[in-house]
Amino acid sequence: MVNGKKLMLRGVNRHEFTGDKGRVVSEDVMRKDIELMKQNNINTVRSSHYPNDPKWYDLCDEYGLYVMDEANLETHGRLDEIPQDRVEWTPAVIDREEAMVERSKNEPSIIMWSIGNESSTGKNFEIAAKYLKEKDPTRLTHYEPQRDITDTYSRMYRSIEEMKAYLVYDDNTKPYLQCEFAHGMGNSIGNLQDYWDVMESDEIFHGGYIWDWVDQAIETVDSKTGKRYFAYGGDWGDEDFTDKNFSANGLIFADRTVQPELVEVKKVFQNIGIKKSDLAKGKISLENKYMFTNLKDYNGNWDIIENGKIIKSGQFEVDLLPGAKKDIDIPLADLKLDPKKEYFININFSLKDDKPWAKKGYIVASEQFQVGETPKSEKIDLKDIKPLKYTEKNGVLDILGNNFKVEIDLKKGGINAFENNGKKLLETPLEFNFWRAPNDNDRGNGALKRLDTWRYAGKNSKVLNYRVENLKDRVIKVDLEIEIPTKEASQLYVTYLIDGNGEILVDSSLYSPKTLPEIPEFSMITELSPKSNRVKWYGRGPEENYIDRKTGYDIGVYEEDVENFFIPYINPSETGNRGDIRWVEVTDNNGEGVLITSIPERESLEFNTLYYTPEELSSGKRHPFELTKNKNVVLRVIGKQMGVGGDNSWGARPHDQYQLKSGEVQRYTFKIMGKNSGIDAMEKRDKNLALDSKNYFEAKRSIEQVADNVVYLSDLDIKNSNKMAKDKTIAENPLTLRLENGEVIKFEKGVNGLSENDITIDITEKGFKKFQSYVGLDREVLGYRGTAEFKVFADGKEVFNSGIMKSSDRAKFIDIDLKGVKELKLQILSADGITKYDHGTYGDAKFIK
Repeated sequence: MVNGKKLMLRGVNRHEFTGDKGRVVSEDVMRKDIELMKQNNINTVRSSHYPNDPKWYDLCDEYGLYVMDEANLETHGRLDEIPQDRVEWTPAVIDREEAMVERSKNEPSIIMWSIGNESSTGKNFEIAAKYLKEKDPTRLTHYEPQRDITDTYSRMYRSIEEMKAYLVYDDNTKPYLQCEFAHGMGNSIGNLQDYWDVMESDEIFHGGYIWDWVDQAIETVDSKTGKRYFAYGGDWGDEDFTDKNFSANGLIFADRTVQPELVEVKKVFQNIGIKKSDLAKGKISLENKYMFTNLKDYNGNWDIIENGKIIKSGQFEVDLLPGAKKDIDIPLADLKLDPKKEYFININFSLKDDKPWAKKGYIVASEQFQVGETPKSEKIDLKDIKPLKYTEKNGVLDILGNNFKVEIDLKKGGINAFENNGKKLLETPLEFNFWRAPNDNDRGNGALKRLDTWRYAGKNSKVLNYRVENLKDRVIKVDLEIEIPTKEASQLYVTYLIDGNGEILVDSSLYSPKTLPEIPEFSMITELSPKSNRVKWYGRGPEENYIDRKTGYDIGVYEEDVENFFIPYINPSETGNRGDIRWVEVTDNNGEGVLITSIPERESLEFNTLYYTPEELSSGKRHPFELTKNKNVVLRVIGKQMGVGGDNSWGARPHDQYQLKSGEVQRYTFKIMGKNSGIDAMEKRDKNLALDSKNYFEAKRSIEQVADNVVYLSDLDIKNSNKMAKDKTIAENPLTLRLENGEVIKFEKGVNGLSENDITIDITEKGFKKFQSYVGLDREVLGYRGTAEFKVFADGKEVFNSGIMKSSDRAKFIDIDLKGVKELKLQILSADGITKYDHGTYGDAKFIK
């Protein structure tokens, strides 16, 4: 609470660092930091992990930025030894707390004292907490490792599931915050909106501090090339004892250049909630999330967008007190929607007057809503298509139409060549691709090795069967069944519809064994002429965005040079993606080149244009200046790419909904054609051939059915003696366990319950032969360090005993013979007499007949 109002911490951790002067930060740079923070809706900063330059606090007072001040106390490398309970360390501990408080106790920006960071627990911290309260009872105290001695319940990098588990217990009354979360290493900050949705779901959550604000790296000039770069661990002959670029976790580069992820932070952290109320009638619901500011201090603005162009605009003012909600009306009643066009309404709030941190008109909050339905394709009549012909020879299908020529590779399945009006559109074949260069989060979770089976799988594709169909000499349909040589072979079904007007529709479906790891990307890749350096697209932008980091990037029409798609992350990685694409054109300065469109009835696309191949970005070269620049433009037409992640950079993967799971059918569809100044991209996107018939070979594929000899435990009547949930946890999360092989698996079926729980099932005359399940403490309680024991009884006889299991232990597999058994009892038992956070899961629990 600040002045009686709940404070939501929209924060960042900040080290004192600049790329050119290291720990010496000038006042100008401090002001730059604060102005950027204020511009991007950051309201608090943690002085990680030491008191800062006194000038910093003066500036936070001046601009209005809350501070969690942290004592210079960290024993990370020896936290099991010092300071713990050792009395000889008590004076040193208190000395650091005293130095922090006595120096800065009169700074109004400071709202919280932090005892220190990552130094374990012990009596010395109890003494420190007591000292702080005696010295300053007006401010909150914080210490993440020992939460019972401070005013706040603070965690680091805890999952959404663990946060939700905190809500299960009524005796959890301390305000919950994450003093470090959303690890910003390289191309990151995925999932931030998902975290914030949970943060805003309950009064007990108070936000947190992103790790961190600015990259810690040294501006350096390469002696051979004269090129400037940021040096990091390993660049000074220290390769064998370095954490490499692990100090480069910032939302901005060391020279204060903003990274694209900061746009997402601004959007997620904004203080004005803007939601649909009754959009058809122009009603928008507003919530003032500011603590002390009335929304009448801002100008409200709205635009109606039709197919990417503003057709109507207006302004409004709303008198809305802090914490209040209100519906407003936008004049949409007179808006006549053309069913053949797509509409959005963009709403924003901007400054009425200049502020110390931004000029009048600066946008502080925004939202975009789609109005009406997505238009459906206007079907092209075959009679409106020009004639074409084809020949087949030596594994190649040549298709010749009016002013265009296409060559389909019947051995590998891609498009070898595509010419339009005598000009070559593709410099290299359009091939299948399943790889994206790893980012730092991928490297941290082992993706480079774990996903390696997908790296060259597209290049080595092999056509197993093909079928060519001539549709009245106007359309050539080519159905392909393609083997993708993953560790266990995957099947790709591709249909090309080449019409006489020079358009190619590509429809792809990927079937992969469930045993394979997740798929980095499902796309096609080619190279275009170096003259094709201009990109115009209708989709999210203008900055790079990804499936798990797209809240802050509105759908619109944008233009950019290929050169600017590359973001020079300190350690080269995946970069440059744009999502929710309706169409994209990559052309020369005369507007001639290639046009790619999605299909309205199918999912939108992603795309990427760079002067670097995914392989070059995966090469392990340490710095952007070391990369070999491609002569041609590298274009990836992407159905879906996995998210960038961001929970942490040492094991966490993108959230499940942002992965491409093997075992699930992956599909996408797009059109490719030549582009010149006379072609309307929107019209080409909306006029399409009927896509009714499935790929011939895919249609023949047998559909796998769930075995009818399996009955899931959660589908039966169950008696339980304590709190229990079916097919989810008691905290409303997916059932999640870590298996013996290290894989973290979410289960669709199973049960979860508190300990001291007997789960009893009558299986008399059910005909069950076996019971199988994975068992362990659910991952939602990983950070709470509970313990439990699991037992199974068949007609009263113990047939399984897990022994004591910790929340960090890997799940065990149960396989029990049920011959002659009438009753099965599953137990979840407390190992220490405390049931809190003993959330036991029986995952994929099933009976087999």
